[in-house]
Amino acid sequence: MVRALLLSPGGRFILTTPCRVVVSMYGLASATVGPFAFGARPIDMPIAFFLGSILGTLQLVVAPKSNLYVSVPYSLRSTIV
Repeated sequence: MVRALLLSPGGRFILTTPCRVVVSMYGLASATVGPFAFGARPIDMPIAFFLGSILGTLQLVVAPKSNLYVSVPYSLRSTIV
């Protein structure tokens, strides 16, 4: 799992690990960062996990399939932050 993303000849990223694992890592990362960065309480961690998983799904599953949703993860990140 050293190289989870590879750059394709067209300039897009190719996912080499299972998508469920990477989306779960997005959720886990957002849940664990919440208490340190934003002062979140333990009751907020499931919500942060859910929102991080949504972001991972949008970025890794939805955006590569459609040119319309390419900028959605970036605008979602800027709205949350």
